Amino acid sequence: MSDQTDVIIDDARVPSDDKPKSARKPRATKDSFSVTDLARARLRKRGVKSDDRISDECKVVRGILRSNFEFVRKNDATVRKAKDAHNDRKPWPTNMGKHTYAVAVEGKRAPQGK
Repeated sequence: MSDQTDVIIDDARVPSDDKPKSARKPRATKDSFSVTDLARARLRKRGVKSDDRISDECKVVRGILRSNFEFVRKNDATVRKAKDAHNDRKPWPTNMGKHTYAVAVEGKRAPQGK
């Protein structure tokens, strides 16, 4: 037999002499959005935590973008390059900008009177 004693160390919560870890960096702001990102943001804004209804919300987002196409196209170069008309068969770009986010999620619309 050995003359060493068995020592069990529970290192799950061993205090450390090291400095405390610094706080996490804040999340980088997102600059480009796809239709799915916009739909997810609309769901989260309403307080829906799951993505069960994401496909229905994508249809709603496409409808919003389609109905405000001229306003979105004028202010977002990626949409201007990707789509010629609101009803063409080309897909919506996956890198739409913050202006398009404001239209789809925050409800920003073109000024009516000039």
